[in-house]
Amino acid sequence: MKFVRSIRSKLILFISTSILVILSIIIGTVTVSIRSTSVQEAYSNSKTEAESVSKEIKNQLDVDFDIARTTANSFKGFRINNQTNRELMSDILKNVLSENKDILALWTAWEPNALDNKDAEYRNKPGHDATGRFIPYWHYSDSKVVLEPLVDYDKPGAGDYYLLAKASGEEVILEPYLYNVGGKEVLMTSLVVPIKVNGTFLGVVGVDLSLDSLQTINNKIKFYQTGYSTIVTNTGTYVANPKKELITKNLFDYDLKEKDSIKTAFSNGQAVNTTQTSNIDGKKTYVSFVPINIGKTAKPWYIEAVVPISEITNQVDKLVIFMITLSTLGLLLMVAVVSYISSKISNPVKALSVNINNLANFNLSNENISNIDKYSSMKDEIGLISRSLVTMQNNFIELISKIGASSEELSCVADETSSVTEELSGTAQSQTESMQELIKTTNVMAVSIENVAENTSKLAEIIGNSTEKSSIAKNQIITSVDNSNKGKDSMSTLIIEMSGIQKSMTQLAASINKVGESTGEIRGIIDIINSIAEQTNLLALIAAIEAARAGEAGKGFAVVADEVRKLAEESSKSTGIISSLINNVEKEITNSVNSSNLNAKTIENGVIVVENTGVIFQNIFESVQNTNDLIQDILNNIDMMNGLAQEVAKVTSDQVAAAEEILATSEQLGEGSNQVSAGSEEIAKTTEELARNASDMRNLILKFKMD
Repeated sequence: MKFVRSIRSKLILFISTSILVILSIIIGTVTVSIRSTSVQEAYSNSKTEAESVSKEIKNQLDVDFDIARTTANSFKGFRINNQTNRELMSDILKNVLSENKDILALWTAWEPNALDNKDAEYRNKPGHDATGRFIPYWHYSDSKVVLEPLVDYDKPGAGDYYLLAKASGEEVILEPYLYNVGGKEVLMTSLVVPIKVNGTFLGVVGVDLSLDSLQTINNKIKFYQTGYSTIVTNTGTYVANPKKELITKNLFDYDLKEKDSIKTAFSNGQAVNTTQTSNIDGKKTYVSFVPINIGKTAKPWYIEAVVPISEITNQVDKLVIFMITLSTLGLLLMVAVVSYISSKISNPVKALSVNINNLANFNLSNENISNIDKYSSMKDEIGLISRSLVTMQNNFIELISKIGASSEELSCVADETSSVTEELSGTAQSQTESMQELIKTTNVMAVSIENVAENTSKLAEIIGNSTEKSSIAKNQIITSVDNSNKGKDSMSTLIIEMSGIQKSMTQLAASINKVGESTGEIRGIIDIINSIAEQTNLLALIAAIEAARAGEAGKGFAVVADEVRKLAEESSKSTGIISSLINNVEKEITNSVNSSNLNAKTIENGVIVVENTGVIFQNIFESVQNTNDLIQDILNNIDMMNGLAQEVAKVTSDQVAAAEEILATSEQLGEGSNQVSAGSEEIAKTTEELARNASDMRNLILKFKMD
């Protein structure tokens, strides 16, 4: 928004907005406070007025209750003192009714024979019914006091005027009901006082009265302009209401907020304050229910004070409108004052901004100073800024003049520097080309030296490996020599052992042959034993035959002959077994002899082989010894070659280092030449830039307007 770009507009906007916010807060706070106070005051006034009306109604009904209560106490005294007289008591009711024109009827009702135990004597007499109970009902009819007996007194609902007091034993005010009196429907109620002696219920005294007087009282009550009141019973039945058609209707049959809590409060005889929608005009209202404690009843009636909330806050709303109007006028006046003050502040600032803008546009003329010179005499911040701007402009003029002179000098120096730089650049270029040739040559030499060094290193590595392997071979040859010596000694021992084994085998074969010869001798002995056994067996057979011939005398000899025969048979069997064993032994001996002969031959051949192997081991030992000598000579030659290779590697390494040093020096010289060349180019660029800057400075100075 362009409007709020200037300081004046911002001051007007911000100050006006701040004042508007403050006024809104004040008006809102005052409105809430006044509204709350007004509502509380209205609530209090309404409650006070309702309490006043409640007392008026209570006093009026209490007078009627006093009539019933006094009459009941008189009848109670008659009963206690046994001075009961039904005619007298009926006349008392008539006289009291005649003296109190505001009541419609006065009556009493007693339990059967509870008065004087004479109910049977008074059956169907005036003031009695067929039961003879004392139930006179005195009331007005065509302005005359007439007597009738009570009816339906023992029926629930119709007889509540009697049964409720009997059941509770307390004073009772009946729910209002319509009753035809002189051809006109009259809203009535009954005030009933119980008669009890020593806690025993005997009867009641009741007063019937019209409730038109309560409607008259209720119509006089006004809260504000359209506020009103109603009178309701403890159960919510309307007794008096500005809208007559609602009388006898029940409050709780309508759409009522907090209905249950209101019913609970009524049951407990408590006051209630609430907000409701009126069932008469539909306005949002404040409602106060104030109890009317009538006589000694336990269930009070209530006066309902109804006040439209709009009327309570009407004066507050008018006050708020007045405050808003006054605040608006004050705000407009404040905007005008702020506008004037902001103009006084913003005009110098505007002039200063024009001066600063001219400075930004290179305007250093005296006209620019004259625009703000009139504010320099001010003693505030505006004056300080004005004086500072004048001083700054003068300083700019002086500074620009000096810069102009310096730019001319700088331009001359730039020209001279440019020519010197061109010469230096040419010299540096030539030197750079020479150094590049030197670097190329040095690089080639360095590469060659590096190849020699690399080959020398490889040779040294190969010699080192050969030396290592020769050392290993030498160690192995030494080990072989030792093993050959040991093998030679072992072969000598083996030859001696094999010769011993050959001799042992020869002796073993001779022994086995001797055993074979012994078995032949054993076989001859066995043949002799077999021959003896056969002959013995034959002799035993002959002896047995002879014993048989001898008969009884030869039985003993026959037994001996039989035993000899058996012994001969056993001997023959044993020799057979021995012969078989000897045959086996002969076979084994023959095999052993053959094996021994074969082993002896084999051992003889082994001795020859071992002797030949000993000769071979001797030859191997001599060869290994010669090889050891050759390897030692090779190791000595390798050590000499390794020393020469190390010398070559050292010399090559020195040459590589020298070549690298030459190359590094050449590169440094080349880099120095390049740097000189680059520096020359940079100096040339800087010189050109200086010349360009000097030209730009002259052009910028020309932009400033100075006169």
